[in-house]
Amino acid sequence: MKRIVIFIIMFAGLVAAAFAATPQQQLSAAAKKLSDAASVSATFTMKTNGGRGGHVRGSMQMARKACTVSAGGMTMWYDGTTQWVYSVASQEVTVTKPELADLLESNPFVLISGYASHFNVSAGDGPCAVLTPKNKMSSGIESAKIWFDAAGWPSRIYVRFQSDSTIDVTVDKISVGKAMPASAFRFDAAKYPEADVIDLR
Repeated sequence: MKRIVIFIIMFAGLVAAAFAATPQQQLSAAAKKLSDAASVSATFTMKTNGGRGGHVRGSMQMARKACTVSAGGMTMWYDGTTQWVYSVASQEVTVTKPELADLLESNPFVLISGYASHFNVSAGDGPCAVLTPKNKMSSGIESAKIWFDAAGWPSRIYVRFQSDSTIDVTVDKISVGKAMPASAFRFDAAKYPEADVIDLR
């Protein structure tokens, strides 16, 4: 009887391993969830440079390529082409056409939606996907890791840049919402009349 029980446990383990999602499959499923959703909202805690740069809590709304992120006295809007970053302290808005590394510093979820075009994927230690850029020179990224929760959403995102700086994001809550207007992802100058606009496009 004992041998039968051991055999059943071993067989169940083999079956589970056979059907376990690979990192590639996890990323593909998460990217599809982001793409299919009318919008996605999340709250998170971000640690920079191993905590030496401090911890900040923030929130994010994303609709496919467009997103807006608020954290640490900064608000970022991105409409899929142009990025606006507003600093509460300086009351300045910087306008750019961002590269991938620029977007990742503001919204690490971009790793998931754009992974297929920019990264190779492998398995890391533990249940995480390791991303290495196909072209390091153009990405500015050394490597990244993504962990997933039971529902397939990212639970933690870690990025190391070629400058050796890092961001480590722990997702506190994530949910799917309704469609948002395009204006939600663009800077509205009327709401910030005192802001100085620095256009670097």
